[in-house]
Amino acid sequence: MSKVDRRDFLKTTTAAAAAASLPLTEQAKAAPPLVDIDQPIPPQRVELLYGLHAYTDQLSVEPGDEIQFHATSTVPYQLSVCRLGEEVDDPNGDQVFVEYPEAPPRLQPIRPGSYVHVERGLAPEESFDSITLECWIRPFLCDQPSGVITQFDLPEAASFALFLNPDWRLSFYLGDGKGYESRQLHHSSANAVKKGVWNHVVARWDGAEKSIWVNGERVAAWPFRGEVRGNDVPLRLGARGDWGEAYRMLDADLAMPTIYGRSLGDDEIKERFSQQALVQPQGGDEVIACWPLSEERGEVVADVSGHGHHGQIINFGTWMIGGPSFDPGSVPRWGDYDPCTDATRGHGLRLASDDIFDCRWEPTHTFKIPEDARSGFYVGRYRYKLNGTDRMYHTLFFVRPKADQKEKAPVCLLAATNSYRAYTYKPFAEVPPRLKWNDYSISNSPGDPPNYSFYEGNNAGNVAYRLGLKMPSPNSGPYVNSMMHGLEHNYSHLARADRLTEVWLEKAGYDYDVITDLDLHQNPDILKGYKVFIINGHSEYWSIPACKAVERYLEEDDGNVIVMSGNTMFWRVTYDDDYRTIECRKIDAPGNPIPPSKRGESYHSDDFARGGLLRDCGQPAWKILGLECLGWDGEVNSMGAFVAANTDHFLYHQPEETGLKDGEHFGIAEGGFPCAGGHEFDVRVSTLKKLQQGPAPEGAPIPEEPAGIDYLGHSIHQWKPAGYICDYYTRRITSDGDLGGEMVYWTRPTGGRVFHAGVIAGGWVLSFDPKFQTLMRNVMTNFGVERNV
Repeated sequence: MSKVDRRDFLKTTTAAAAAASLPLTEQAKAAPPLVDIDQPIPPQRVELLYGLHAYTDQLSVEPGDEIQFHATSTVPYQLSVCRLGEEVDDPNGDQVFVEYPEAPPRLQPIRPGSYVHVERGLAPEESFDSITLECWIRPFLCDQPSGVITQFDLPEAASFALFLNPDWRLSFYLGDGKGYESRQLHHSSANAVKKGVWNHVVARWDGAEKSIWVNGERVAAWPFRGEVRGNDVPLRLGARGDWGEAYRMLDADLAMPTIYGRSLGDDEIKERFSQQALVQPQGGDEVIACWPLSEERGEVVADVSGHGHHGQIINFGTWMIGGPSFDPGSVPRWGDYDPCTDATRGHGLRLASDDIFDCRWEPTHTFKIPEDARSGFYVGRYRYKLNGTDRMYHTLFFVRPKADQKEKAPVCLLAATNSYRAYTYKPFAEVPPRLKWNDYSISNSPGDPPNYSFYEGNNAGNVAYRLGLKMPSPNSGPYVNSMMHGLEHNYSHLARADRLTEVWLEKAGYDYDVITDLDLHQNPDILKGYKVFIINGHSEYWSIPACKAVERYLEEDDGNVIVMSGNTMFWRVTYDDDYRTIECRKIDAPGNPIPPSKRGESYHSDDFARGGLLRDCGQPAWKILGLECLGWDGEVNSMGAFVAANTDHFLYHQPEETGLKDGEHFGIAEGGFPCAGGHEFDVRVSTLKKLQQGPAPEGAPIPEEPAGIDYLGHSIHQWKPAGYICDYYTRRITSDGDLGGEMVYWTRPTGGRVFHAGVIAGGWVLSFDPKFQTLMRNVMTNFGVERNV
């Protein structure tokens, strides 16, 4: 859609209003986007960032494409564009394509906070002798006065407003649409609404008295006579205005906000409370605006009153949370629940003061990738000085093979970019004054900008269901080490883990291409023509289309897959239609999941389908790759060696002798590090069945070991209380043990072959252990790949 004036576009959104009455699966087709994402959002209070922060406009590009770099910096910096070289931890060996002259500081702010912007508010010529504001609200945080329903812009355009204040107070303002009059703002007593539960709130004025009602009961009232009139400022749901900017965003769920041009009667208020937001208000023209919030995806909020007060959601918000009538804990883990046909589910929209998914920064540099550029890992490398120390900031991106490439490399390496984003932790972190750091321990920037991820909730304590892709991700950098394991062990599970395998391929003389998770999702046929597809590192977050692409490659192309990953194909993800965000609704396993009491929120707004564990979503990893996750343990000292088994297998001997014997330990260095264990690991379903904690839950699937799996050994990992070892149904195993991942070779009955090392640390072992290197060369040869030596 081309860029259009927002007010002109709103004139065309009768389609959006009509769509609000359609089933969920049809609404997305009927309702057009409210405004092109490239168009600037309405004015909003900004937050400035200290230091340097950057991202690229695309995750991967082809040779000949342009890549744009978007940066904000309070200090001068120098940018270079590089292809990472043959030394994992030494930037000096990188191929440098361009070094730009030093750039001056340039501030580009962020604008966090989600709310609904209604450009067409109540006009200045609209005056009222009575009015009612109604909504359902489930608040989570009240540390500042926040707008609920407002057409209120301090200090000169105050018409009406319902606010949520600290101490869970509500306040109600009415005015002539001009300057703010403090005496016309009235407050309820403390604890008028309850945290974390739905509250039906009505702010009513009958011409003589203002009153606030909560759950059908009047909780406050004040005499008021005066002029009440609209004005020229936008109407906002979940925010107020301040000097023309959206401000004071709400941390709450909102359902069925409605504005009436009359005073609702006492009995009407009680009836509306009893209807639990399942019934749209009646009253014809007396209903000035009503937003049922039934879209459940996208950025359109339709007004069904017929008066055209359609809205645009700023910074996405969160759909698919259900409404006041919905008991999310009643949804079963296994069964046929369908949110699109649940008549009691209702609708709601979650808003948060720290929501941000697209920084919307202007590009600061643009670089055209050379036509002859090799596929691989690339960075925009920023060098600068902050607080008197030299720093380097890396924006990671990839050059994928050309779509029309006539002759493919024999090997395709997958970069686990969904996991990189999931573990961002703090997108606006202050990069330390050293090349390497631990992802988990990185500090947020001064001012504490938004710092939620799939592992940390937002300011209001809610689990993050969506992350932005047009934002910085410093933990995606190529030199970042992992979690709580310590720099001294040099252990990684994100980009650096994948780089270890890329560098081994390079040094061993294998031709290869690199693609991302998003490339595989967008182009399922991208694997055609490759002899080997390598899944590496911590390849945890997968879309179902990407899973099916691998399955199809194996079965239709008789493909070969090497897996050196643990916790593989674990969580389901989706992307919005424009690939600006990634959605994941984690439940039933650790990692900041949705609690079972909110299971009904585990359905994605991108496609209305079930989220969570891929094994629970009908796409288990074992059916494609042969293994399923056993668990994880964050203690690096729990990791150990590979233990060889069935060493008469041809992979131990052909074409090269590994020299390994049954029971022999390999893949561990003197002193214990590096080692094979990794902190997350996968095993056969037959092994999980032996460890099962009681009978299978009612209605749960029962996996059966597929034929054709050859067991080649396992890794050692001491089970510690701090870890989480679990059966197939993610029930915790509390007994002692030392099993890590299992190594297998699988000739799939339905086509294709898989070698699976069962651990995250496969690339780590490749970097030093000659016996594992020999074994991997044997696998490559067996899969038809020869070296250029």
